[in-house]
Amino acid sequence: MQIILGIVLIVFLALAGERISFSGRKFPGSLNIFFLTGTEYLLIGLVLGPAVIDMVTSEVVRGMYPFIGLGLGWLGLLYGIHFNFRKLLKFPRGYLSSSISQSMFTFTFIFIISFFTLPFLEITGRDSILISIILGSIGSCSSQTSIALIITESRFRKSGSIYLMRFIASIGDFPGLIIFGVLICALKVRPPIPGIPYVFLQWLSASIGLGITFGWIMIFLLKLRLNHVERLLFTIGIVLFSGGVSTYFQLSPLFVNLIAGITIANFCRDHHLLDDIMALGEKPIYLILLVLAGALWVPGSMIVFLPAVIFFISRVIGKYFGNLVNAMTFLKGAEYTPHSGLGLISQGGMALAMIINLQIYNYSFLSSDILSTAIIAIILSEIAGPELTKAVLKEEAEE
Repeated sequence: MQIILGIVLIVFLALAGERISFSGRKFPGSLNIFFLTGTEYLLIGLVLGPAVIDMVTSEVVRGMYPFIGLGLGWLGLLYGIHFNFRKLLKFPRGYLSSSISQSMFTFTFIFIISFFTLPFLEITGRDSILISIILGSIGSCSSQTSIALIITESRFRKSGSIYLMRFIASIGDFPGLIIFGVLICALKVRPPIPGIPYVFLQWLSASIGLGITFGWIMIFLLKLRLNHVERLLFTIGIVLFSGGVSTYFQLSPLFVNLIAGITIANFCRDHHLLDDIMALGEKPIYLILLVLAGALWVPGSMIVFLPAVIFFISRVIGKYFGNLVNAMTFLKGAEYTPHSGLGLISQGGMALAMIINLQIYNYSFLSSDILSTAIIAIILSEIAGPELTKAVLKEEAEE
């Protein structure tokens, strides 16, 4: 009964919260930042979880593993279906290259800082490399939704920086997602087919193969004459199944469904039929994942706050200088402020989705302190991100 009540409570919070968060309503003082990005649901999950009142128990969270697979798969598919290479190449010259390079610059910078900082926490060797890769992948992400809401709320005139920030936020998570998905495959020990070497390549091929397979199943269904409700039910069923298969084999539902989405976007002319369906579930699923991330969060000792601040500052530096490098290379001569990297600090859903993906697999090298470091850094990014984005837009408006 407690499992059922916990699931009902989480779903209710998400559906009710959709009418509050992302709505553009004004709230007093700094509360507006939290309600603008939905960060409050992470803290609600923490309070409801085992760390505080234990209403959403570990059993409740385990009972929601199928939904977690659905949520992670939904986000991966939603991201992938917008990755149509033909359309991306129609954007201004340098946009795609600058998005990828900015993300990789941030990843590399965070990796280096983490690798040389972790030994002070008595984490060395293979574990240090793995954790640095994970933090780099998480840190390279920016929140497209949060940035779009902040831009809409600020009501600044459309400019080169606005177009660039929205484009980078929509594409820039791609390198981090690919690295994250490949890393999950590299962590597998037993091969899917016993007796055959190259365990990593087997699981990587399996992940890509599953994604392509589910993508073509969706393409087949999109060619059928289905009404909106039937198409919605089929989509939920396929994403639920793909997410379940991925979690069963401890692969990344994000990565598998990202591949599925890319397959649909590039090989199906009717992929636009999925846009409304995917958008319909995006906000409630995101809020549910926020609550679950909070419930899975074990804060640990206060010592994690210092590494979280270092991680946050590393992100800010990586985003800022990554964009400055773009200004001197791919975007030389473009009309935008070179400080627009500071407008990409908000992180949002994809970073949290990666953390949840790691939480449900309980990797031995990942302590609760490391995950707490990443979560606290995300909260800091959601607090500082909106103000930094507004500052960038205000600076360009005054020029």
